[in-house]
Parts: sequence; C-alpha cells; structure tokens
Amino acid sequence: MSYILIFGLLTSLAATATCCWLVWQLLQQNGRTLLRVEALEKRLEEESESRRQKAENDQDGLAAVGIRNERAERFSNHSLTGSKIKRDGLKAGTLSPDFRLPRLDGGELALSELRSRVVLLVFSSPHCGPCNTLAPKLEKFHRKYPELDVVMISKGEPAENRDKVNEHGLTFPVVLQKQWEVSREYAMFATPVAYLIDAAGIIISDVAVGVDAVVQLMARAKRIIRQNSNAREILLAKRLLSLAVRSGSSALRWLTGRQHQECVRQETTIGLVATAGGTSSVAAHEKRS
Repeated sequence: MSYILIFGLLTSLAATATCCWLVWQLLQQNGRTLLRVEALEKRLEEESESRRQKAENDQDGLAAVGIRNERAERFSNHSLTGSKIKRDGLKAGTLSPDFRLPRLDGGELALSELRSRVVLLVFSSPHCGPCNTLAPKLEKFHRKYPELDVVMISKGEPAENRDKVNEHGLTFPVVLQKQWEVSREYAMFATPVAYLIDAAGIIISDVAVGVDAVVQLMARAKRIIRQNSNAREILLAKRLLSLAVRSGSSALRWLTGRQHQECVRQETTIGLVATAGGTSSVAAHEKRS
C-alpha cells in the first residue's frame, strides 16, 4: 500500500506542477502581448504628432454646413451664444444615452441591446470628407476585433449612405438619425466623433473629435480588449490550478482511506488468527488432561 500512496502523491505533485507551468506560460505570453501593445501605442502617438499639421483640415469637416455669408455667420454665432444646449461632448463616467434607430440594412438597433459588450460608437455623415478617410480604418478594426461592437450613426438619405457603405465595404451596423436628435443627446453636433462605451453602458473616455482622435481611441479600445482577454486567461488558469489542487487532495484522501482500511483489515485478520490459535491451545490442553 505504501507504493500506492507514493504513486498518488507523485500524481498530485505532477498535476500541480503542470498547472503551475501553464500559469507561468500564460503570464509570460500576456507580458509579451502587453509590450507589443505599448510599442504599438507609442508608434501611433508618433504618427499622430507628425500629422498634427493636418488637424486643422480635419476640423474643417466638423463645422456646420451652410454658413457662407457674413449675415448668416452673425446669426449663427448669436444663436450658439444664447443656446443652452451642451455642445462639448459627454465626459468620461457618464451613462451613455440609449437610442433606437433604423438600420440601413433593415430592422432597428437599440444601444441597450449591446449591453455586456464594449461598443465604439461613431457619428458620421456621407458628405463629410474626414468621415470617408476614417471609414476604412473602422472596417479594418471591426474585422480584427470582432469581440468589440462598432456602431455608426449617420444621417441623410438611405441611398447615399448605402453608396458609402458599398464604397468602403462596411460590415458593421450603420443606423440613421433624421437630423441631429441623437447627436444632441451626446452633446456634439459634428462628424466624425466617437465614444468608447464599456459593457455597463458607461462612457470610458471623453469624446474623440476628428480622424486622429478616433484612431487614438481605437488604440485604447485594443488595449482594453487585450486586458480583458488576459484577465480571462489568468482567471481560467487559476481555476485549473485550484481544480488540480482539489483533485490531488481528493486522491490523497482516498489513498489514505484505503490504506487505513487495509490496516484495519489486517489487524482484524491477525486478531481472528490469534483468537483461533488461543482456542485451539485450550482445547488441546483439556484433551491432554
């Protein structure tokens, strides 16, 4: 039985060592992944710095269309000054306003339907030049990270929006607002702008305005996705390790119990033999007498 006990202990130790090795490999892999993400973020920041001179051109696409003469400009400035409508975007930590809008491909989509998933919400327009620059970047991001939902809110006629979708090969949901009703809820009357929303519906960072800012927000979304993935892998490794330890303990208890039962059985057998021997001796003595 001692061999069985030793075999059980070795099996438990081997299972525990295997799980520890798996956890170590996962941690090493996660560390390398985080280093690559940091390098990518640094590269994006350098590219963003080199393109800073083009930011003013992107901002031109954010201005309201239609202000062309001096009288209209004075009227518009007066309206904005006296308006109490918030126009500088929602801040991080704000609960994202829900909406339900018609999808360009049919049906409807509500933001509340995407709870429990991270969402990149982008406001666009078919007549916005920077939006057309951003569209293929969004599609590439959507294909590479399907665990995150990309949703585009556009405006205008369905036909012109379908032309843009076909031109850029967009496969993520595109919904249409009539004018600026949802943009008003998100406190930003411009395109392109974007919000990153977590699984609980909370806005993660301030509004990203312009192509470069949205690209930087996408880089942050990548980091969040990788962190969530790493956290799930570490949790799985911990569960496997805990399971292996519990299994090893159960096997050890079973072997110990079996050895205890064997010892009791042997003691009982020895006792019975001793009792039988004593009875035979008494009988023989009485017979001689």
